[in-house]
Amino acid sequence: MKINMEHHVPLGVKWQNQLWQIALLFFIGFIASMLIPSGINHAYQELFYMNGSIYEGAIMQDFASLLGKWHMFVVIVTIMMVAFAVDNYMSHSSGGSKSIYLMKRLPNRWELWRRCLTVPFLTVIAAILFWFLMIVLYYFYYVWKTPEACLAPDQWAKIWSLR
Repeated sequence: MKINMEHHVPLGVKWQNQLWQIALLFFIGFIASMLIPSGINHAYQELFYMNGSIYEGAIMQDFASLLGKWHMFVVIVTIMMVAFAVDNYMSHSSGGSKSIYLMKRLPNRWELWRRCLTVPFLTVIAAILFWFLMIVLYYFYYVWKTPEACLAPDQWAKIWSLR
């Protein structure tokens, strides 16, 4: 089943351009997320003496603190998609044809909102899934990299705590 994306973007807007902008946003998010394994590697190195032996009683830095501001990715994407939705709506009012008048007279009153909100809404959902997937992948990397004796308990729970 092929979805025709032209029915989910404003009239006259090339959905490929929107897709490239969103892909760029996710690429920048991925590059920013690469700071997390770098932080994990740095915290791992701090567990050892210069000769390679582990400090006595050394505990790896909490995974939640190594995430830094990674949760801001979803916030930034959401803010950008609100602006995207407003731009989609305003694109119906610009130009010579003023397609906003046509959109408001259509029998399906949700047509205008579907064209303005579908791509931004799906992008926010994809950002949340991407954010969660990256946290899971980096958590497994954290657990794999950390020596068992240095692993503090309840690391997964600390990610979701509001402290």
